[in-house]
Amino acid sequence: ETNAAAKPDPGSFDAFFSIGRPLHEALYLAKNLSTGGWLGGASRSLHIQSLLLNAEARTYALLSVDFEFPFHGRAEVKVNVGTFETPTSGGIAFGDMIPEIVWLFLIVLLLLKELVQLCLAIKNGRCKAYWTDLWNYLDWVSILLGCVIIAIWFICSLETRRMTRDIEQLPALSANPKAYRQAWATLLDIAHDVVLSKQYYRS
Repeated sequence: ETNAAAKPDPGSFDAFFSIGRPLHEALYLAKNLSTGGWLGGASRSLHIQSLLLNAEARTYALLSVDFEFPFHGRAEVKVNVGTFETPTSGGIAFGDMIPEIVWLFLIVLLLLKELVQLCLAIKNGRCKAYWTDLWNYLDWVSILLGCVIIAIWFICSLETRRMTRDIEQLPALSANPKAYRQAWATLLDIAHDVVLSKQYYRS
């Protein structure tokens, strides 16, 4: 599915080019947009998104092409491609989870170590000494970042599964063009959020 959004001042407009429909429908829509002045002198940008699936590699790809039309007259183009894995019907394989399991074990081990040290410091009346040690601050920052990363990974997994389920329901909406386009708009938004979250997760 491809979504093109031209953004004049003010406001924006979406146009959907479904690859699941006959090619002549997309050409007819493109011709109407062209003759209707959909993209004119007041347009400041054009954003094109396409959600692709490689079934053999079990990978989604979100292609984004941005055209900016600044006042100096030269168009600026930016192309971004974000990928993320599709969930398998049988769930995530254990082998694929080994790095995450090891990493989670280390985070839990660090958390338990810090809790034991903090409890001993409270018991022995050495809280001030504990909180004046910069290494303890570093450990707690690492634990906090680890929890954030776990949350991001969990949310991405849930959103990817939700997106896959919604895609499976798309054929049932083909008789209702408005609902079909709305479903695709939601899918593109989910894919965009997952790609951004994955970028933070990997960084």
